[in-house]
Amino acid sequence: MWISKILFTNNGNKKLFENLKQNDINIFIGPPSSGKTKLTRGMAHAWQNCINNIHTEDYVKIEIRHLNLTLGVPDPANAKKIKEIFVTENNDVSCGILYYPVERIVLPHEKNTEKMSTSSKCFYKIKSDFDAHSIKNSIVIIDDFDLKIDKKQIEDFINGYATKILKNDNQIIITCCSEEITEHISIPYRKYII
Repeated sequence: MWISKILFTNNGNKKLFENLKQNDINIFIGPPSSGKTKLTRGMAHAWQNCINNIHTEDYVKIEIRHLNLTLGVPDPANAKKIKEIFVTENNDVSCGILYYPVERIVLPHEKNTEKMSTSSKCFYKIKSDFDAHSIKNSIVIIDDFDLKIDKKQIEDFINGYATKILKNDNQIIITCCSEEITEHISIPYRKYII
């Protein structure tokens, strides 16, 4: 499952992002206050609305692809199809959206996490989730990826752990402030400017 198309309305302006791919890193770049968090939250809300067949005036509309199935605006048929393909058994996750807002990750109080930086906590949470569960055909959204992060962490995560995430037909969507992040990526990615 992956998001293939996004229509984003921000401050009255509409932007269409197309050709997002599965098994790929999709990076959305924009300066502070450009709407990056609004975009990522909107994607998660749009997915929830499709599952629950809720009609709202969303500022983010998404097209979700799963095999030969295209899921767009909420309707009863789509809600039924989504629930049929969303499977959880033995702690496995399939066809879900995992949302990681870097600045708002909360970890259990453990000795080894108390002194971690903001970004380290986010990566720790992602790794913990993927080590504990078989997650496949899902969408991983990381908001504010380059917040308080050093180049070594970017290289280690993107060029190392992200490849593990992508192997199970997952899609990674990242928002960040600077294009500098792309200088450290050695695997294929797609870039979009917000």
